[in-house]
Amino acid sequence: MTSSPDNPSRRSVARRAVIGGGGAALVAGSAAALLPSGTVSAGRSSNPARAADELAIRQLSVNYALGTDAIGAGDIAGGRALYEQAFTAEATIAAGFDRAAPALVANGRDEWADVVIGAFQSYSATQHLLGTINITIDQRGRSAQMTSYLEATHVLRASQELLIVKGTYIDTVESDRGDWRITERFLQFMSYNTVPRTLPAL
Repeated sequence: MTSSPDNPSRRSVARRAVIGGGGAALVAGSAAALLPSGTVSAGRSSNPARAADELAIRQLSVNYALGTDAIGAGDIAGGRALYEQAFTAEATIAAGFDRAAPALVANGRDEWADVVIGAFQSYSATQHLLGTINITIDQRGRSAQMTSYLEATHVLRASQELLIVKGTYIDTVESDRGDWRITERFLQFMSYNTVPRTLPAL
């Protein structure tokens, strides 16, 4: 049996759909109104130029992860080249549980590459997984803040165990005529865990 177009239940459904759509628009408008003045948060920009900037800034964190894993695989030149695409030459880079007293510090991307090369001598491979990347660009479009969640897996050469490091990259990013680079990075460590590297049971 088919329903008539004048069926009251169908009119009720249609009315709820219209009201729901209006409510969604109201919520979206309210959320936009809550954004800080003079900032653009990643994923919310409708400006094509700003959207392109967000993608370029996001790629900086990806370049770093790929460069670090290249060094972990023994490709030092490839890793340094990717660092050049992520950082300014004079970038300040540090890592630790306490930003006021970092465990690792380097002045410049080349010095940081040396730190990574030294630290990775005991690993046979690494994998840096990024997630929850958030970007806020200033109104002038010349600087930005970025945070990226990290889970890094390191294969210990001697034991073949896995060292799992979790943390957050906190970056200051600057634009030189549209060419974005990280000028300051702090890796805020959250946790370290060592687990066996075993194959699943067959």
